[in-house]
Amino acid sequence: MAKRSILRFDTNDDVWPIVESWARERGYREKTRGENWRRYQQGYGMLVLPKMVEVRQDGATVEIQGWIRNFLLNRIMVLFLMPAEMDLGKGFLWTIPRSTARRDVNILLEKLGQPHIDTR
Repeated sequence: MAKRSILRFDTNDDVWPIVESWARERGYREKTRGENWRRYQQGYGMLVLPKMVEVRQDGATVEIQGWIRNFLLNRIMVLFLMPAEMDLGKGFLWTIPRSTARRDVNILLEKLGQPHIDTR
């Protein structure tokens, strides 16, 4: 099982204005950043698992990673049967947060002119 959904594509455009606009529209807040990457999070607290999106642009190459993060306390309560991170694909675990995070990332991909996450 993949821990993160990772998408890569090439573009000659600066993606940051689009990514920042998307984050504001979808309620993601910037958690941290580096010279060429930014990490965003939506959802806080124990009842709502955080949806994470990281965007990196190195020249013309863009990489978008999306995942759901699980809290350590939740993992302890289920004897570590749940992973710390889970990708945005389909599955029976964390169905609602995964589908809403996948929807949000697909909206970003659409704004960037890229195909949606394949869930087959």
